[in-house]
Amino acid sequence: MNSLLENIRIALSALVSNKLRAVLTTLGIGIGVASVIVLVSLGNAVQDYIHRQFVGAGVDLITVTNGVGFQGRGSSASIKLGMHDAALLNNPNNAPGVLSVVPLLSIRTTTTFQGNSTTTSVTGTQSAYFTLQSRTIASGRLFDTTDEQNDSRVVVLGQTTVNNLFTNGEDPIGQSITISGDPFKVIGVLVPAGANNSGQDQDDIILVPISTAQTKLTTARNVSGDLPVSTIYIKVADVATVPDLSNTVTTLLRTSHNLKPTDDNDFTVANSQATLNSLSAIAGALTAFLAVIGAISLIVGGIGVMNIMLVTVTERTREIGLRKALGAKFRDILSQFLTESVVLCFVGGFAGFLLSLAIIALLDKLASDLRPAMSAFSVALAVTVVTMVGVFFGLYPASRAAAMSPIAALRSE
Repeated sequence: MNSLLENIRIALSALVSNKLRAVLTTLGIGIGVASVIVLVSLGNAVQDYIHRQFVGAGVDLITVTNGVGFQGRGSSASIKLGMHDAALLNNPNNAPGVLSVVPLLSIRTTTTFQGNSTTTSVTGTQSAYFTLQSRTIASGRLFDTTDEQNDSRVVVLGQTTVNNLFTNGEDPIGQSITISGDPFKVIGVLVPAGANNSGQDQDDIILVPISTAQTKLTTARNVSGDLPVSTIYIKVADVATVPDLSNTVTTLLRTSHNLKPTDDNDFTVANSQATLNSLSAIAGALTAFLAVIGAISLIVGGIGVMNIMLVTVTERTREIGLRKALGAKFRDILSQFLTESVVLCFVGGFAGFLLSLAIIALLDKLASDLRPAMSAFSVALAVTVVTMVGVFFGLYPASRAAAMSPIAALRSE
């Protein structure tokens, strides 16, 4: 232990006595360490960003779509999904692991208020939709099960729809708007949600109880005579079960729709879990690639360390000869110069650590959505590689010094 501390003291003294050389050498190591930490942290930040975006979009959701929508009242569109399907999927005996099932019926139509009009999709749904999509009320109230049971002509609007209809700054709550020629009372306005991952405005929306949409806004029925549904959202308890539950949903609906084994599905079952897994794998590969690039920077710095250590050995040849003449063994000289090499790398590594802190803080200001943060893995990787660089690139100069003949070393000029 004492010999190690003495070697470290000698190494630090050598650094202090050759300040410019030490700074230039440690600069290469520092840049390499900063590259490893920053690039790995950025890769992890991208991976986390992708996960957050998909979780926000509903990674725990399975979406069943009909593929055919209503264009207006009494449309003859051949829609396959119905309320019977929603009830079938909401039965825990049929699909264990399902938390909730929310049917939607979208009808694209024109809505007016005092001469202002907007053409958008009026979505009939259940009150559970708001919890499922994390939509909250800004003013007024949301419709509830009583409104659904009474087929109430009430609507909840998104902020974009409010801006399009109430151009004179009127308070929309309590106002009567016209949808497909029928009056509806505005009971609530949603908190703005902005655009989703596909760029669609989530505030350009009109929501009504699904029973109202099915009975007041259309007279159409699905092919089996059931109340029509254009989309069914299925929220699962465990994200890991999404693929298996998607297969279960497909089997249940094929049986419900009396499809033969050779028939194509008349519905589409989709989830974002497979896409999330693929993107996470890509982001993981990107992180590994960035780590390799940073490691290459460290290797370049290590070559500089080897060069400096060879120069140091040459300059201290007489010192080496004197120590060997006084009884220093091969391992003593080897450990001394290896320690100097490692200390040189660790000083550079500490400087690189401080530099990476500054860079990550700057990136956090410039790209706050990514939330870049120093990861324990990147620091551990940098420390490991710095140690390996110090030993690997210091081994040859140290071995060369340790193998010197004391007589030849003392004779050198």
